[in-house]
Amino acid sequence: MMGETHVAVGAAAAAVIACPSSFEECLMAAAVGAMGGVVCDLDVRTSRVRRDALRARIAVLVIAVAALIFGVATRDVFGEMLSMSIPIRFVAGVAVLVAVGVFARMSGHRGFSHSLLAMLLFSAGFGLLSIELVLPFAVGFLSHLVLDAVNKKPIKVFYPMGKGIGLGLCRADGLVNRMLLIGGSALLLLEFAFAAGLL
Repeated sequence: MMGETHVAVGAAAAAVIACPSSFEECLMAAAVGAMGGVVCDLDVRTSRVRRDALRARIAVLVIAVAALIFGVATRDVFGEMLSMSIPIRFVAGVAVLVAVGVFARMSGHRGFSHSLLAMLLFSAGFGLLSIELVLPFAVGFLSHLVLDAVNKKPIKVFYPMGKGIGLGLCRADGLVNRMLLIGGSALLLLEFAFAAGLL
């Protein structure tokens, strides 16, 4: 699937699974789920897909900045993360995320970055930042793996073992992609409306 779809589905799935009790928690879950939904494509190399991945990363950045602003204003998980009395965990978490990201970037597309091993290592980095970030990140990451597994090109879920999984049910940029983008976006908007008390 394309980057925007991974962002929408990852954010929506994380917001639903995390069961947030407030708008701020919903926004945090969506932001971290969107990160999980797009981080797999750090290894993208082709120019068309790279442009799509860049748009997706910009969307994630906008969501993350909004969540950070809300987090600092309400002193929830992001505010706590930034004001840690022991910044060692914060630095260690960032170091783990950067190291895993660099290795993912250097691996071939749909290799290490699309594996359960990468999910566990990225989740460990987020866990060092705040344990509350792990579930939404992992849900977003898993949504990416599921969406890419239905494509024709296989993903190495069990990296470094195996040839990969590719069910070949649809194309990455076809009708299914558009339907998932619309469905994920609509579900996310509904989740935000519920969390804000509008519905």
